[in-house]
Amino acid sequence: MNKLKVLELFGGIGACSKALERLGIDYEIADYVEIDKYAVKSFNAMHGTNFEPQDICEWNKDIEVDLIMHGSPCQDFSLAGKQAGGDKGSGTRSSLMYETIRIVEKLKPKYVIWENVKNVISKKHKHNYDNYCNKMSELGYTSYGKVLNAKDYGIPQNRNRCFMVSILGKYNYTFPKKQDLKLRLKDMLEPMPALQTDKLDKTINLQTDNGRVIQCGFCDLYMCEQDLIVIDQIYTWDKAICSEIEIAGKDYLPRWFTDYVYELFEAKCRLKGGDPILYALAKARINSVYGLTIQSCVRQEVIEVTEDGEYQINEYGDTAFLKSGMYRPDFSKKEKDEYKKYLNRKNTVLPYQWGVYCTAYAFKHLFMLGRCVNRYYKEDGSLAFPPHWYYSDTDSAYSDDWNYAELLKYNQRCKEMLEANGYGAVYVNNKEFWLGIAEHKEPDDTYTEFCVLGSKRYAGRSLKDGEIHITVAGVPKEKGALTLKNDLKNFHEDHIFRGEETGKLAHFYLFNDIHIDEYGNEVADSIDLKPCDYHLDAVNKWEFIEEDEVYMTMALEEVTDLYEI
Repeated sequence: MNKLKVLELFGGIGACSKALERLGIDYEIADYVEIDKYAVKSFNAMHGTNFEPQDICEWNKDIEVDLIMHGSPCQDFSLAGKQAGGDKGSGTRSSLMYETIRIVEKLKPKYVIWENVKNVISKKHKHNYDNYCNKMSELGYTSYGKVLNAKDYGIPQNRNRCFMVSILGKYNYTFPKKQDLKLRLKDMLEPMPALQTDKLDKTINLQTDNGRVIQCGFCDLYMCEQDLIVIDQIYTWDKAICSEIEIAGKDYLPRWFTDYVYELFEAKCRLKGGDPILYALAKARINSVYGLTIQSCVRQEVIEVTEDGEYQINEYGDTAFLKSGMYRPDFSKKEKDEYKKYLNRKNTVLPYQWGVYCTAYAFKHLFMLGRCVNRYYKEDGSLAFPPHWYYSDTDSAYSDDWNYAELLKYNQRCKEMLEANGYGAVYVNNKEFWLGIAEHKEPDDTYTEFCVLGSKRYAGRSLKDGEIHITVAGVPKEKGALTLKNDLKNFHEDHIFRGEETGKLAHFYLFNDIHIDEYGNEVADSIDLKPCDYHLDAVNKWEFIEEDEVYMTMALEEVTDLYEI
């Protein structure tokens, strides 16, 4: 088979040629037309060629080609530009598309591929798109146009572009289908997807459920070995590449630190049920140790220029020439100040890797706990329906169908790991407390009704007192529950917790002229506290998928004896 002879117009760095190469198509470059000398230099370096810059308006060679590929200038069509358009004879860069038609008419290649921005088919510019199509038809070509997104074809980039494929003669052409999703749950009935979207960098064809990945074509993320253990249990994928490894410069959780954590845990246990203030302080101390390790460091995106020269400042390639010691001009004063504070306070938090590892380790245990919910299987070995896993938080999980034998095994493994590291139970008033085990108290942690609307948004009727208890971030628990009027059906996404009923207050700034108060003091502007409403929305509502939706909705409505572990 003869090589495909290719003419690249507006060739840039040769992305079209590289696409042919990656597709395994045997081709040769008949000629390459690009006026930018730096792009030409890059093209030659990547393709092993020796082309010189060429002006398309002057190009008039008589050569044999099978395929013309051109991404005519888009600046005057793009929303990022001035919308000057591409009318023939207008002198704009985008009007150079008509030079392509001139060359096609002269060479009559078998195929022509045109790529441009999506806005070329907008109402303002579509007449140029139609003119191109009509002219190609007059020349004997059958053309097919479609807007394609790079993310649907293996590129980790959300980038819509308009493509037109023109074939000489009468042919039927179909654009390629979107890529199949490559990362997916092993079992769509898992208690909970593992991958959190806020851990992902670049993705393709991402499908999520309550902020967690159901499936995707490609994802890029940082993870530790504990994360990998969970991901490997929950997902299957076609290919995985480790592109970067980072090693912490400090030991993970040295003995002095774990001893200190255990001492704080022991102090909290001994104060439980005693003085509420002292207990609250003890609880705050142990929580703060964890918090100090997971504070978000200021991302080093505020870049101080160390050498004179140009620096790209936006996605369109605009540049600014900065002197040494200057900051990028697109950053605010607040961002610069935060960056300076970060540079001056490197040692005010514990090593960040400790918090990362602890979080991943706790996450792994949460999924181990999920395996303690009963599962019912069909004869073919598949799950008959989803496990009754209704909600989980950082320190709690809710189900109405726990396998208590598995729970005992789980707790025993936790105890064995503690003892292996020299830590045992804390005994207070003949009661035994273990760090990190799953506990269930009957009837305190048993619910006869339960409803979940998302993260930190759930309510249930307690078996202990028959009352409704709520957890809604930002809403006082006791008074907030009273607004439901003892009916769990009132806990829905449009419910409003009135500030007058819940006692929730917000700060309001009051502007007043200077005046003399009753004590003879001069007073002016002030901060006042006023009742604040809270609208229960559904931003984080769990969206059940496909065939499981009906079952899970019914389960939430009809559940009895729901236990918290």
